[in-house]
Amino acid sequence: MKIDRRDFVLAAAAAATAIPAAAASYTLVTGPNGKTLKTGEGKEVFTYLTSKPAGSKLAGNSACCFHPLRTPSGEVTTNFAPADFPDHRGLYLAWHTMEFRKPGDFSTMGPYKPTHGYDINRGDFWGWGLYAPTDGRVIVNKDLRMTKGDATSAVVDVHNDWMIDKDKVLDEATTVSVHEAPGAYVLDFAIRLSSTYQVTIPQISFSGFSFMNRTDGKFTYAGPKGPSTYTDPHYSVLDLNWPSADWYSYTLTTTGGKTITNVVMDHPLNPPTTWHNPRYIWMTNPCIAAKQAINMPAGKPLTLRYRVVVHDGALPAGYAEKLFAEWKNSRA
Repeated sequence: MKIDRRDFVLAAAAAATAIPAAAASYTLVTGPNGKTLKTGEGKEVFTYLTSKPAGSKLAGNSACCFHPLRTPSGEVTTNFAPADFPDHRGLYLAWHTMEFRKPGDFSTMGPYKPTHGYDINRGDFWGWGLYAPTDGRVIVNKDLRMTKGDATSAVVDVHNDWMIDKDKVLDEATTVSVHEAPGAYVLDFAIRLSSTYQVTIPQISFSGFSFMNRTDGKFTYAGPKGPSTYTDPHYSVLDLNWPSADWYSYTLTTTGGKTITNVVMDHPLNPPTTWHNPRYIWMTNPCIAAKQAINMPAGKPLTLRYRVVVHDGALPAGYAEKLFAEWKNSRA
């Protein structure tokens, strides 16, 4: 049988067009104040700010936060340095009271030198300034890169030095893994902290890993037990913090009529935690230091794990529970 060359060419062309083009991968794009993670479709997921934007009224010395953080439809979920609480910045990690100790050198003090003691420094990296100094206390980004990216997920590594003047007192290595779930972006955080100092976070009601929620509209908080009806916490006391829970959500119906939901999940491997979620500040804050002081021996790292979900619309029934169970069970 004679094969017509034109038929062969047409068949080959049809087969080629039937093969779907490879989907584009996530990218991390440099901007004026940090880097922005984008999906293969070009949708922005978050910007990690490494410096303060021009004209910012952010209190304190550090940017180093995720803002804006968006839903898949592009809605911004975070708030940055609002006029009434300018020390808050998107989604971030910081404590307002920390103590750093090293054994003191008393060799030049003569016959009356103490047998032992410490050089002690304190710092507020949150930017509040009420309980510890903020001068010279700054979180400095040293590296920010995407270490994995394909059409469905990305991994971004953040390396920050926590400085008191010219002295690095804490090393932060944060890995955030990002993927999309129905109607949402899911961000999994593994945060490794280490120091050459003995580090203490005293027992305090708030700070640490915190989500400053967008505020322009009507909002509700909820948890695994349903809508949250707890009294609002206050920074001066510990007993008003909300009880330990797998997660708490914040659902906002904006003045423009769009509904978005932010969920913060606490991993069972983290230190015992209560939540500082005052409605008058619009924050979601699982505080590891509310039940006990946190002590990090020199050279012994502390690892914290959190999952954050930013969702278009209200959460479907069982949605947060399913995502929490998947995440918890996938961790060693």
